[in-house]
Amino acid sequence: MKNNNRNKFFTVAVVLLLLIIFVSLGNIGKIIHEDQKSRRFSTELQKAVITVEKEELEGGADREEPKEEHAKTDISAEVDFDSLLKVSENAAAWIYCPGTEINNVIAQAEDNEYYLHRLLDGTDAYAGTLFMDYRNKRDLSGWNTVIYGHNMKNGTMFAGLQDYQDQEFYEEHPVMYLYTPGKRYRLELIAGYRTDVHDRIYSIPASEEDKTAIQEYACGKSAFVSEVKPGENDRLVTLSTCDYAYDDARYVVIGRLVEE
Repeated sequence: MKNNNRNKFFTVAVVLLLLIIFVSLGNIGKIIHEDQKSRRFSTELQKAVITVEKEELEGGADREEPKEEHAKTDISAEVDFDSLLKVSENAAAWIYCPGTEINNVIAQAEDNEYYLHRLLDGTDAYAGTLFMDYRNKRDLSGWNTVIYGHNMKNGTMFAGLQDYQDQEFYEEHPVMYLYTPGKRYRLELIAGYRTDVHDRIYSIPASEEDKTAIQEYACGKSAFVSEVKPGENDRLVTLSTCDYAYDDARYVVIGRLVEE
């Protein structure tokens, strides 16, 4: 009788173990599929809408440089918003940070939920799409435009914002580029820090005094030191992603817009 009980227990344990393995493999497969789907969509979108130019290297165009060094100077010269808007009328802007994974479209919907787990065309995808706060002006004309994106473990979307906890990384990547229809901006970074969802940087100041106070507050909390000091008339962009240091933690990187 004891042997029978042992055999039954062993059989049940094996079945449970196989079930756990099966479910785990299924979840891993789903994650891989989702990752591939998002990456494929992003890559195809980049190829379809971006025209790339080379910044002239110091010493003249004929100067020979290692390919990997030269590649770092590539910047997106133009974004075809006509093509983007055919994918979705919610396409609002494009953001690019040379030398990083950040090279994505930014959408804006009627709320801050729609693009959490959807691609630009509305297809379900865990990684979602970078999106602008629905309360902001799509042309970036507001004082502080907030843009959200997931902190993906594979390094995509806004995971790279976490790297701005390091001064050396900031010094290597002090500028991003933002595009709207017909315009290109430099985003000169001024601050980056860990915070929570109630941070003042998510607010829209009601007065010039509030603007100045928030600018000083953000720069004072920054993990990196920037030589760029925003003025009271400067427009800011706040890039926000999840941080897993504690519940509802966020990591934000803030820059001032300079139209080119």
